Amino acid sequence: MSEAERGKYERLWADRRYRHHSPGLHHVDRLCKLFQPTAGQTLTDYGCGPGLAALEFQRRGLDVLALDFAANSLAPKVQRALGHTLRFRREDLAKLHDDVPSVDYCFCTDVMEHLLLEEVDGVIEAIAHRTGLGGLFAIATRPDSCGRLIGDTLHLTVRPASWWQERLRQRFEVEMRAHRGSAVFVVRRRDCVP
Repeated sequence: MSEAERGKYERLWADRRYRHHSPGLHHVDRLCKLFQPTAGQTLTDYGCGPGLAALEFQRRGLDVLALDFAANSLAPKVQRALGHTLRFRREDLAKLHDDVPSVDYCFCTDVMEHLLLEEVDGVIEAIAHRTGLGGLFAIATRPDSCGRLIGDTLHLTVRPASWWQERLRQRFEVEMRAHRGSAVFVVRRRDCVP
């Protein structure tokens, strides 16, 4: 993504109304119930936003790396945990650095639809390459409503759930769990399917 896109999200995260929005937090229990991770296992939250989900995973004993495009996305209570219990890196998912580590679980909620169409497959590939067991993607399938806060469009790739499922299926075993304006996909590495 360009610096203009980064600036768009930094303006957005500066708005308190958007900062209170943390869809990822609603999916923490789902991932934990499905995979039953044990203390010390690793997880990367790709596009962590305010970091509330990442902090909750950390509270449950996982070793978490939180990544986000915007340096100012983290909620104040998450910022206070940095360096003590949580690691954060500013990363462009379309250009992940080689030193972003492989982990047991990937977690990516309300992120993929924000990518440009031509970036989608590369981001899925990069995440799959770094995922040892599996994880969860939640992807909006409709236009955004929060872009109006800054007079811009946020969801750049709006596609039906079946389209996203096919993209993910190229790299993972995929199971769609829910769909109501947002599709939730449980993904597993093919060599880790029970």
